[in-house]
Amino acid sequence: MKKQDSIQYIQLYPSCIPVKGYSRCIMIDLFRTRYFFVPFLFYQIFNRSSLVNVSELLKTYNKNTIMEYMSFLKENELAYFDDITSGFSRIPLDWDCPAIISNGII
Repeated sequence: MKKQDSIQYIQLYPSCIPVKGYSRCIMIDLFRTRYFFVPFLFYQIFNRSSLVNVSELLKTYNKNTIMEYMSFLKENELAYFDDITSGFSRIPLDWDCPAIISNGII
């Protein structure tokens, strides 16, 4: 990981998707077929965008909490840290049915 002062953005890898369930949230790593239970705040931060500005997070949330999230992402290889905004785009989650009729009631 780069020096803490030079990190400006956290970018989730495209295969890492935050998911909100009924009572818990998880981060799914589709590439490695793993999942991690995460706090709701973690889900809120990374559900909006896979690219997050670190300085904005530190202004908005508790610094210790954000630092814990950053170390969690690094340890589990769910994101990378960089000082530029260009990077991976999210995997589209849309599915288009190839058939003319996709469902029906009998």
